[in-house]
Amino acid sequence: MRKEIILDVIEPGLGELESIWDYIGYPDEQRTERLHTLAEQLQARMFDFISAENQRRVQLDTEIEARKRRAAQICQTLRLPPYFPPRGLPSLSLLEHLDAHIAQFEAEIKERQARQSELTAQVRSLCERLGLPDETATTKPAEATTTDGDGVDSTTDADDAIPSEQDLERLQSRVAELERRRDDMLKRLSGLAEDVRRIALDIEFAGSPAGSGADDAAQALEDAVLAGEETTRLPLSDATLSQLEALRLRLVKHKAMLVGTCDELRQHIRVMWTRLDIPHEEQEAFLAQHAGYRQSTLDALQEESDKCQELKWSQATAYLANLRREASELRATCFLDDTGDEADEDAALIGGDLDDTEEGVAALERRIDELRESYEKNRELYAAVGLYQDTWRAYLDVEQRMKDPAILSNRGGVLLKTDKERKQLQKELPKVEKKVSELLQKLQGGDNFRIRGRTFEQHVRHLWDSLRSEQEASKFNRKAGAVAGGRTGSATSGGGDDLRSSQSPMRDSSLGAAGSPRKDY
Repeated sequence: MRKEIILDVIEPGLGELESIWDYIGYPDEQRTERLHTLAEQLQARMFDFISAENQRRVQLDTEIEARKRRAAQICQTLRLPPYFPPRGLPSLSLLEHLDAHIAQFEAEIKERQARQSELTAQVRSLCERLGLPDETATTKPAEATTTDGDGVDSTTDADDAIPSEQDLERLQSRVAELERRRDDMLKRLSGLAEDVRRIALDIEFAGSPAGSGADDAAQALEDAVLAGEETTRLPLSDATLSQLEALRLRLVKHKAMLVGTCDELRQHIRVMWTRLDIPHEEQEAFLAQHAGYRQSTLDALQEESDKCQELKWSQATAYLANLRREASELRATCFLDDTGDEADEDAALIGGDLDDTEEGVAALERRIDELRESYEKNRELYAAVGLYQDTWRAYLDVEQRMKDPAILSNRGGVLLKTDKERKQLQKELPKVEKKVSELLQKLQGGDNFRIRGRTFEQHVRHLWDSLRSEQEASKFNRKAGAVAGGRTGSATSGGGDDLRSSQSPMRDSSLGAAGSPRKDY
């Protein structure tokens, strides 16, 4: 302690007292007595000052302990390690040091509470956007801090609401989860809305009519989507997605109905046009004008179908003749036998005295529908058999050309080329036969398939047997010197089963390549 400061104050006063006492004339005894009185008074003042300073020291110790408790409480609340101030610091320095760290801790608290409030607001907003219950309703808000008698913030109640880092991480994760869910739902909602608008445009769907049974929310959503409202303004919830999915499914079913009905009507109209001999140019023009599957297209097709029905009765005689020709071609295309009860019934319908009454025409139309259904059901079978039959006819043609004297006399390129073609077809026939047989085994109904009453294997054997029989007969006739006048011979002749004759479906004019009919049934 610096005594000089005290002495510098007392010594000038003592000198002045000596002067006063000299003037008064106090003796030494009185002067000594006066000095003792002054000393006692100075000592009393010193004791009072020391007492006050001692009280300040106690107060500082109390404040330091309060700061330490506050620092420990904040560290515990913030889930931080305990804080220990440096040792050996004076009380004022220690108090200042503690206040600085407490200020840092309280700034951390405010930052965490601000982050919590921000994240909580985001969760609340996302829950409201997604139509979910408010997850923040039970969150306890932080209470305002108060100051106790020691000048220390008392936040005991508020400390319970101070979030930890883990709490903030959970909130941040929940926000990210809700945002992903929002983005996914927005993506689904956008896709559904786009699908609904596209399908509605395709089928000219203007919206459900009043009184269709849809609730107000579903009707409002349908109107908004069809009006092209932005997706971000549509309600975003599982209920909204379910309503849009149901609307899309309803439109898809309606479009499927339109597609099926329009296709059926187009097919029916094509058949009717063919029977009514409508020019091809008019057909193509009408179909080009009424393409697609809209409701207006369906109405136009239905109107054309009704028009064809009217024309059918106004041209009944010609219509019936075309029906008979169509039935005959279908019977040939389907390789039906010319004997049996079914053949007799068909003969009565096709070649009998059937008049052009509504009942007669309807009966023939039903039979044509049955034949066409049978053909469509076994289309692959007919194509496979036709492939073999085309190959067989090509082989017979080469065999016939090889007998031509003009080719035999020409020992040049024509003979060699024809012979090479015959050998190639001889190799191809077994391959095609095997291919057709395998296909018949795989296809449903292949075992029951008949060609004029024979199975495919029986039909193949019949062709080869007929060819061998003809070759043997021709050889015998040449040896005997007997030449059959005007007869060229046929590899498939005998017993009315000549499949190369004009009555044979294999040679019928209605067949195109691979044995398929020229008309699309």
